[in-house]
Amino acid sequence: MVSVKNPCLVAEGAIMSGVGTDYEQIMVPAIFGVWAPVMADFVNPIEGERVLDVACGTGVVTKELYKHVQPNGSVVGYDSNAEMLATASEISRAIHWREGDAMDLPFEDGCFDLVTCQQGYQFFPDRLKAASEAYRVLNHAGRIGVSAWCSLSKNPGQAAVVAAVEEHVDLNAAKIVGSSFGLGDKAELKGVFSAAGFRELQLITETRPARFSNPEDLVTGLLRGGALARLGVKLSADVMAQIKRQVREVLKSYQTADELVFPMSANLALARK
Repeated sequence: MVSVKNPCLVAEGAIMSGVGTDYEQIMVPAIFGVWAPVMADFVNPIEGERVLDVACGTGVVTKELYKHVQPNGSVVGYDSNAEMLATASEISRAIHWREGDAMDLPFEDGCFDLVTCQQGYQFFPDRLKAASEAYRVLNHAGRIGVSAWCSLSKNPGQAAVVAAVEEHVDLNAAKIVGSSFGLGDKAELKGVFSAAGFRELQLITETRPARFSNPEDLVTGLLRGGALARLGVKLSADVMAQIKRQVREVLKSYQTADELVFPMSANLALARK
């Protein structure tokens, strides 16, 4: 874990102000807003279904799912980060938002038709426990849909940021930033859900463009709206400037006249109870 004694880092408390805002204003339009309909279409929620969206963040997928199940269905957005949920609830008050642990879901057995999780399982300390909890709260014919980024080798924008963090901060910080890509192996992803008891597993790989106004926004979004920020730590202004300069140079081939555009690839899994 990153130590706040590192002179490159500034402690900001348990939850850093602005995490939800930076995520919603930078990361959602650049990345997650593009992937939300991909996820929703893949899991294919049906009108009237009861859906649980785990690790919902600011609710970008949750809102897509809500559209599909209306007028008689319901969606719960569930996340461990209070600030993310506060941002989500400001955007949509029609959805039920709950704070809690994915490995200890506060719901009765069999109370959902569909459980989803976009880019969350790679962060769970016990992935099998989280999958087993999802299995428990699904009804007898329930489904689970999950997405997880492929490895950094297939996500060049983030790879550039991770490398710059390692260069200008330390390896531990780079590992935290790169943890978003820690479940990129299809076999490992499949193994988690098979071990939890799921069957009829489907796995696909999709690629979509990430679009940022500039490399600086990419760095800001990842480091102030990502894993480091959720730990309550941010980088000093000088180090942020050094990282931004390096990332701009590395990604210059992806820079157009108007924006930074690079490919992102993710694995999507769908299975039945």
